[in-house]
Amino acid sequence: MLGFLATAFGAGLATLLTPCVFPMIPVTLAFFTKQSTTKDGEVDRGAVVKLALMYCAGIVLSFLAIGIGFALAVGKSGAYRFATSPIVNVVFAALFVLFGLAMLEIFELRLPSRVQSLTAGRKGGALGVLFMGLTFVVSAFTCTAPILGSIISLAAGANGSVEALIRPILGMTAFSLALALPFFVLALFPPLLSKLPRSGAWMSTVKGAFGFLEIAAALKFLSNADLAWQWTILPREVFLNLTAMTLLAGGLWLLGKLTVGHSTPSGKPTVARGIWSGLFFAGAVYAMYGVVRPMDPLMESYVPPYRAAGEQKALAGEPVWIRSLDEAKALAAKSGKRVLIDFTGHTCVNCRYVEQNVFTDKGAPRPEINAALNKFVLARLYVDPGKHAKQAEAEKNYDYEDKGFQEIAQPVYGVIEPDGKVVGKAVFTEVKTVETMKAFLEKHAK
Repeated sequence: MLGFLATAFGAGLATLLTPCVFPMIPVTLAFFTKQSTTKDGEVDRGAVVKLALMYCAGIVLSFLAIGIGFALAVGKSGAYRFATSPIVNVVFAALFVLFGLAMLEIFELRLPSRVQSLTAGRKGGALGVLFMGLTFVVSAFTCTAPILGSIISLAAGANGSVEALIRPILGMTAFSLALALPFFVLALFPPLLSKLPRSGAWMSTVKGAFGFLEIAAALKFLSNADLAWQWTILPREVFLNLTAMTLLAGGLWLLGKLTVGHSTPSGKPTVARGIWSGLFFAGAVYAMYGVVRPMDPLMESYVPPYRAAGEQKALAGEPVWIRSLDEAKALAAKSGKRVLIDFTGHTCVNCRYVEQNVFTDKGAPRPEINAALNKFVLARLYVDPGKHAKQAEAEKNYDYEDKGFQEIAQPVYGVIEPDGKVVGKAVFTEVKTVETMKAFLEKHAK
């Protein structure tokens, strides 16, 4: 949650540097000052701060409404089902490409004129300034929409019933507080306004750099659908090469060596452009490195696995997981063992982490974990629809996890007797190392 909120807040700060937002800061503060000037020509600083507070409240309340609307629309379990749906992932991939191209100014993304007209009128007084905050949110849609899409997609992957409801709300709050922060701080300390850099072409450069990152993010959403449906159009090598090409293009664009859209940077690269292009190139090199060598364990969980989940036959010495709970129970009753259930998902990053770093070591089965797993009958239940679970089966598995183990996160490892009695469970954070997983398995084995 803290990482998510920090990401949302950082996204808000980054959005401030876009051409839809940054120029509005001095203009808006000048309006506050004019509104607070007395007949004697003196500026009432208290009145300026009050207007700034109302303006910030308008911004925060607008984005808060988006978060509340999303939370109410999807509910506690709907957020996860929304995020893991292959169809939704394809739609998000298309939207992120659209957003990326818009941020590169290949075309302009605008709200319908009817929506814009609803917030066109400005009234005086505190209520009018509150309404101005809403107007700002609508007018900045071109730059905020792609970033909001990223935050919503992160919020949709929430773990836990309560978190699934509050994560979109808190995410929008963190984002909007960062976006509103300079209006309040500069109202308190007006001299800082003179230290702000002037608006210019650099803002379009920032916006364009976001565009390449949005396109790179679209690959991840398309990969999620590919993993769920087992299309194999984006295997590991293709995914990493396309990511590398996108980041390489971003780095060249920042240096002015690649023309895309209407705002390609020109002239001698500044130090900032050089640094950011270097980061893009470094990301491209790391992605290409991952094609031939194992990457960091966390990155290995993010990119498509070497083996599609559950698709290939088990490696030599690797335990076999059954995808039918009833079959696993029947086998356990005959063998006198308990059933270990792995509640997993086709696109679950944490699940891949355990499979690739705990159950196996760089693709090779771990003998100490295998010895513990062999004391159970193993059942792997997919809670999201895809190649290994149809919609009805996935929902049945999801409901069983929710009601039987009071969890909706993945992965969850549950141990039951052949008659279905729950003996124990563990969530990802409790068994994400070889030692903790081995201890959990040995504790609950017969």
